[in-house]
Amino acid sequence: MGKELLDSFPYTLKQNDLFSFYQTDELMDNKLLNEHTTTGEVTKLAHFSRLLKSKFLPWIRESTGMDELTDQVDMFSAQYRESSYLLCHDDQLENRKLAYVFYLSPPGWNEEDGGALDLMDTTVLSSSSGMLYQPNDVVKSILPKRNSMVIFAVSEKSFHQVSEVLSKDKTRLSVTGWFHGGVCGRSSTDLLPSHPLAPVLTMHQETGVDEDIVSDWVNDFYLIQAVQKNIQETFEESSEIHLPTFLDLEVYERVVAALRHLSDVKTGGDDGGERMFFERQKLANSHNYDRIRPKYYQPPPLTNAVPRMDYPEDCAAHLTTIQQLFKLFSSQQMFTLLHLLTDLDLDPGSNDESSSPTAKKLKLDNDERTTPICRCQLRHWKSGSYTLLKDLKEANFQGKKTLDLSLYLGVQQDWSEAHGGSTHYCAEDEEEPLIALIPQANSASLVYSEEHCASFVTYINHRAPGDFFELRIIYYDQDTA
Repeated sequence: MGKELLDSFPYTLKQNDLFSFYQTDELMDNKLLNEHTTTGEVTKLAHFSRLLKSKFLPWIRESTGMDELTDQVDMFSAQYRESSYLLCHDDQLENRKLAYVFYLSPPGWNEEDGGALDLMDTTVLSSSSGMLYQPNDVVKSILPKRNSMVIFAVSEKSFHQVSEVLSKDKTRLSVTGWFHGGVCGRSSTDLLPSHPLAPVLTMHQETGVDEDIVSDWVNDFYLIQAVQKNIQETFEESSEIHLPTFLDLEVYERVVAALRHLSDVKTGGDDGGERMFFERQKLANSHNYDRIRPKYYQPPPLTNAVPRMDYPEDCAAHLTTIQQLFKLFSSQQMFTLLHLLTDLDLDPGSNDESSSPTAKKLKLDNDERTTPICRCQLRHWKSGSYTLLKDLKEANFQGKKTLDLSLYLGVQQDWSEAHGGSTHYCAEDEEEPLIALIPQANSASLVYSEEHCASFVTYINHRAPGDFFELRIIYYDQDTA
């Protein structure tokens, strides 16, 4: 029961924020399985399915004491080809109680081929809604050895993943499914993980050398009135737009050079240590990427008129460049430019009515502000990076209408959607993503995100041609605040 199984049933690519692999339809009591009993391999699979119910299920009940197991047993076959993966999750769904995997992978599978089943330990946190279990480190990796079987209990602590398959010529083949019984353990959406909160930047008015910051940094093309009008019309029609070569080319090269330099600096210098300017943001069942440490988003405080620095001197100019980038996108000029490009009211101070006592205020995090703000992260994406959605039906939405800006920096020219790293926007009532943003060097993407809309960044696989940075800014639509 091996290669012939691959030829007996159709496999369909299954792909979303959590996984990418090939799978058959349900095989237990499958009409095709029962009809084609003249085919030897299918006969073996039919016999295997009957064994699961008639022999294996009673044995499991007796040996584990799980009398609540019903007669419902799922079975399907999965293929993990090169770059296939299954990210961290706990399997709690549809009253699943036990998961099983029977491996039919080719002989000689080793660690270099990837595709291991990784089991994780957990951290327990208390909340008003109950106990929250979060995955930590991988404590056991099980290679998909041919003719071996793995069984594990499904619970709030059963975090696991299938690492990316790295082999070009081997297919990780298995027959897998669940034994069912009782009720699903998860009862509250409050127990689901959340993404890191991006630092807040307050809009500032330019003075002195900063008064021309937009004209100095942004491509002159986007400052032409006729171009702005055309972009606004396109955006109003589609709620998104892609703006290539957004930054002045000389500025763009300076920013990328600064990011490359800062990303390589370690706290221990040449002796290593952790990254000085970047920090890892990882919760395996939610997200995995690096970002610039929030303390570096603003210039350091002054001590006797001299900046207090906690970093090497050769980093000063590069860090200043990145801090100017943050200043650019939180400047009043940028708020105004984005208004001209989208016709969204991002700055209530840009019209006369807002100066009255009844002016609108942006309410965020239980705080009322008359000065507009934005949330900002500068993220570093590389092989193994991703973010995940929660269940679209389980309150994963920000509850505000926003303008999301993604500026891609240092992306290799041959980067494609097949490498991962694309940002997908999903709506609560839609099964497929509405928008996909594919990274392109020096491109800015603007997306109007409704209240019931959420996004994720697809897993970046080992075939990706390097890494890249993304400046991610969320602006708030004042008309809906």
